[in-house]
Amino acid sequence: MERTVLNYAPDYWNTSYTDLQVQFDLRSHSEEYKRIAQEVKQATASPHLQISFIRRNQNIHDYGQVLIREQLVTVSEGANYYRVRRYITILKHYLNCALDYNLDPRRCGKSSLIFQKYISRPTFNEIILVVQVITDRPGAVSIQPTNSSEYFIDYIVGIKI
Repeated sequence: MERTVLNYAPDYWNTSYTDLQVQFDLRSHSEEYKRIAQEVKQATASPHLQISFIRRNQNIHDYGQVLIREQLVTVSEGANYYRVRRYITILKHYLNCALDYNLDPRRCGKSSLIFQKYISRPTFNEIILVVQVITDRPGAVSIQPTNSSEYFIDYIVGIKI
């Protein structure tokens, strides 16, 4: 199953890894790092935001669930669906739970999940998660998924305060 999911993985994923979940620290001079850093700075409206690290999260299971859900909603609902990048902050001490349980709000100190196009600057004890979410409203500022198969954590971004 892992190989099948990896056949449809984003082009920036390292598909030589078949572990169900792995994180890669991005090098600050890489194009991928620069692109995500710029997007986060725009999302926080903080052009001078100091980023301490960006990690790519490759979770084959969560990504596979999104692929299946994309196909299901496209076929059953007949509408156009898009995968867009949105942001959410969580407390740092919930990071491992967020990664292990795909941001299950019950385990991550959230009453619900709402992914935002724009977020406020994180505090010293928060971390930014960059997610890809399925939606029929790609321009929406806020997206509240109905279940965890509609999104996956793409990047983890640490901020210097």
